[in-house]
Order: sequence, then structure tokens, then C-alpha cells
Amino acid sequence: MLPSRTDPCQTAEERYALPVKVDASGCVWSGGSELPCPLDLPLGKRGFLLFEPQHAVLLLGPWGPDPRSNLLLSARVSHAEPQGLLHLWLGAGLPELVLERRPEAQSILSARTGQKVWLAVSSQALAFSL
Repeated sequence: MLPSRTDPCQTAEERYALPVKVDASGCVWSGGSELPCPLDLPLGKRGFLLFEPQHAVLLLGPWGPDPRSNLLLSARVSHAEPQGLLHLWLGAGLPELVLERRPEAQSILSARTGQKVWLAVSSQALAFSL
């Protein structure tokens, strides 16, 4: 079950900040799960992977983009607004992501509450901040 709706931590125009931890072996962790990351991040650091929501491509499955050059995230639709905004839940303790649903994605995505989706963000659109 998804958490109840709360005010988003970010709007569709603001950068999204995904909290991450890089362990001593270089594995990237977020929300208690290991996250395959296309960037080389500093070992033993905590920080944020930053990206602008318009660079996130909505997918129905984790296939397609190369994980060596794209950050792949799974999420669930927490709710969809009539104006085309999707509010996505990435996991416990992680900020909600708000995306503007592109017209080409509307035909393949029903945007039902709880629907599982994936996101791909190109490594060129990612930044790391401490």
C-alpha cells in the first residue's frame, strides 16, 4: 500500500534530489536498496543524485535503456493530476518525484494509483552533490 498523499518535495520544474550513500566498495545505496549507478561516485560518501524531471523517461518495464549509461529507477504512481502531472513514490523515506506526463506516454500509461513504472535518466543529465 502506498503512503497517503503528502505535499510534494519538488515540483515538475525543480531538480529532483535522490539521497544516496556510496559504500567503501563503490556500491550506491538509496532507500535501503542497492542502486546500479552509471556514474563513478566518491567512495564512503553520502550525497544526492540530482536531475531535472524533464530528463526522466517514463517506461513500463526496466528494459530498453542501457544501465551502463542510464540511471534506472522503479517507482509507483501515488496519484495523477488532471493537468498531466504524475506523482511517483520511489520508496520509503525517499522524496516524491513529480513528472509532467508527456503526450507520447499517455497512450501507454494508464497512471492508475499503485501502478509500477520505471524511469531512465541519462548519465549526462545526472549530477552528484554532497
